[in-house]
Amino acid sequence: MLRPPPPPQAKKTSGDDFIEHIDRKKLLSLKEVEKQYISRVLTEMDANHTKTAKILGISRSTLMRKIKGYGLKQRKR
Repeated sequence: MLRPPPPPQAKKTSGDDFIEHIDRKKLLSLKEVEKQYISRVLTEMDANHTKTAKILGISRSTLMRKIKGYGLKQRKR
């Protein structure tokens, strides 16, 4: 009696390889990544909120809310 072949194994993608080799202790939450990115852009834009908001693709009022919520210091380079 003929039997069907076993189902093919799922192929790993490069993303799977990445996930297998990351150090989970060094992973940041999405909020922390956002906080650090906003801080970096603010610094690069010399704390100009209008330019920073434009680069981030958010309104100035949203940026101000995030700055306050994350407790970011508004400093110049």
